[in-house]
Amino acid sequence: MRDGIPRPREISALIFTLGVILIYFLSAGSEPRTKAVTLSLSGRAPQEVPLSSSHPAALLPDAARNCSPVNGVFFLKNQKTGSSSVTNVLCRLAHRTGATVLLPRDRRNFLWPKPFSLRAAQPPSGGRADMILHETRFSPSEVRRVLPTHAVYVTIVREPVAAFESRFQYRKLWRFYRLDRQHGLAQFARDPQAHVAKYGLDPFAGNLYFFNMGRDDLDAHNESHVAEMLRVMDKTFHLVLVTELLTESLLLLKRELCLETEDIISFPINQRHNSSKQRIDSSTRKLLSNWLKADIQIYNHFRRKLLRKLQLLGPQLIDSERTQLEEVTEAVRERCFSGMILNEYQRDEKLRYHSLDGVHLLNYQLNNPNDSFCKSFIQPQRQCTNS
Repeated sequence: MRDGIPRPREISALIFTLGVILIYFLSAGSEPRTKAVTLSLSGRAPQEVPLSSSHPAALLPDAARNCSPVNGVFFLKNQKTGSSSVTNVLCRLAHRTGATVLLPRDRRNFLWPKPFSLRAAQPPSGGRADMILHETRFSPSEVRRVLPTHAVYVTIVREPVAAFESRFQYRKLWRFYRLDRQHGLAQFARDPQAHVAKYGLDPFAGNLYFFNMGRDDLDAHNESHVAEMLRVMDKTFHLVLVTELLTESLLLLKRELCLETEDIISFPINQRHNSSKQRIDSSTRKLLSNWLKADIQIYNHFRRKLLRKLQLLGPQLIDSERTQLEEVTEAVRERCFSGMILNEYQRDEKLRYHSLDGVHLLNYQLNNPNDSFCKSFIQPQRQCTNS
């Protein structure tokens, strides 16, 4: 604006913004779009038009959106947050669109806990890839060297104390810190710094979300470092999923990537049996909350942000889409699975999840062991991204 007089560019921007708001309210007042519960098995050709949360259409109802599926994705996995289930969704997207998934040289991860480097990756054809889905620590400059500029950046967080308990048991951290197996979690929580000073900091025993962003875990208890890292995450990530709101998170992911409801069907992968879980009492929870302060700030920030996005869409639309997703998910469940079994009883070795000795995971009993459609929903990451 110059001398109080709006410039033509400012007038155009204002008209565009008012137009988007008008479309949103007109669509929100109409009946939400519904579909029959059918499952499309046909592939779709990859498209080039990206959709990110910076675009107003990302928060519009389906009927008001005009976008094409996105096949460029960086997914920062945070271990024991349900990230394997999200990886499966993205793997199916990659297979359907022909997107290239960047693979690590060791077939499991990009030498985590080291920061991501292309030296740890198998050279992609043409020097470029469409997706990064394996465990890594974020290194923005290295990621941008290989992914398309329109790539959508996604990660996932879970309530930090619950995630810590899962990591502590799954990775047998009680053994690393020379603690009692049954009471090790409570023992560690009483004085984490003493145990770390004596035996070192296993990345799984610290503020993992902060660490996976490529930050030094020693800075996790510095308020200014955490605040600065949150600003970077806000600018970098189009969407942060929340495990406790996974269905709603997947509905937002559907919008970010311009997908259909059947594209985001998911089932728990690497789910522990109850015998491998440990109850956390209120005293231990309070102590761990103090130790995991950085991750709790990250979690609370992005949970609030996700709830604001859902609020903009409106409860009626979200309820309608949630119901639709639950219906198509149940249709797949009935077709594919007869129940849950222990992971070690899974007859198909390619569908068996990796676990340490003594950690019992759940797996799926297939109705038809030769049904590739059904297998695609429960594949371990090594099969999903390497097939």
